[in-house]
Amino acid sequence: MEIEGEGKLVIFQPLVGIGDMIWHKPWIDQLIDKNNVVLAVKKSSQSHHLFSDTLNPDKFFFIDRNVRGKKGAHDGLFGKLKMTLDLKKIKAQRALILHHSQSYYWSAKMAGIPEIGGFGFGGEGYSTNTLPASEKDIHSLEKMAKFWEINGWKPPHQNWQINIDQKDREAAKLWLKDRGLEPGNFIVLGIGAMHHERIWPAERFADLIKLMRVKRPDLTPVLMGGPSEKPIAEKIQSQFGTRPVAEIFIPFNQAMAALSFAKSYVGNDTSLLNLSGVLGVPSLGLFSQSKPGTYVKTIHHLDILKEQDYGKSDIILSYQVADVFSWLDRNF
Repeated sequence: MEIEGEGKLVIFQPLVGIGDMIWHKPWIDQLIDKNNVVLAVKKSSQSHHLFSDTLNPDKFFFIDRNVRGKKGAHDGLFGKLKMTLDLKKIKAQRALILHHSQSYYWSAKMAGIPEIGGFGFGGEGYSTNTLPASEKDIHSLEKMAKFWEINGWKPPHQNWQINIDQKDREAAKLWLKDRGLEPGNFIVLGIGAMHHERIWPAERFADLIKLMRVKRPDLTPVLMGGPSEKPIAEKIQSQFGTRPVAEIFIPFNQAMAALSFAKSYVGNDTSLLNLSGVLGVPSLGLFSQSKPGTYVKTIHHLDILKEQDYGKSDIILSYQVADVFSWLDRNF
């Protein structure tokens, strides 16, 4: 399989996270530029927003499989059959599977797609060179780089360009204005994460806000997260009575615009951290389950943990409020 070809190309990137899609974006952008692409993704990755400037709504194939324990229409034996039938409707000539699962290969095969490439990890029948099974657990960026290299494809420039619609920018500005905030005068606190091991306790976020209000009242904190993280926000807010902290729980595209206006981001290693970094917002990630990357220069970390500490249970508790505040105080 060549990087450029005739007919429709279905690209499978079925990871659930926004951050996962962000890391794949430069590579997928390159494929979109060279091909007639249909992007097979899960809705939770927010790909329909991240690629809205390059792909029309009809160019997304939404994979409806298990997300956070909820069974989807493409799960189980009948679900796999439905996926095959749904893929057939696309009438694609090629498929590229950027994932370790062999089930997507067989779905594409049964859908009659003639040419199927992908990571493979030792699987047979692929039209591309495949990655060895030993590289299954490396970072997504490393997988993409190695896959491109072994297939002789020129890698893209790794500039994570995310375009935000002007209407969303204006809506975010109005939302900020209604809360006495302006672009560049607030600090976003990323309070949630998909896995509890990555979540800094609500009590520590509350203590950080108290410290900011006393020692750096010019740094205005704003809580940010997804709908499932509202209970964390409520726990933090319970500490402040008549002086509540502003919150950003608005639709994703407007939240992304609001985040782009922040002075800084501080919080858990989650999609918001990755998003703030690629938007150019100076960010401090509280890494606990995975080691800090060096992929985006605007994402920073505290030199507190040793390499062997990452992945340990409760290691997130190693980050003290004073250390996080010190980083903010030094840099802003």
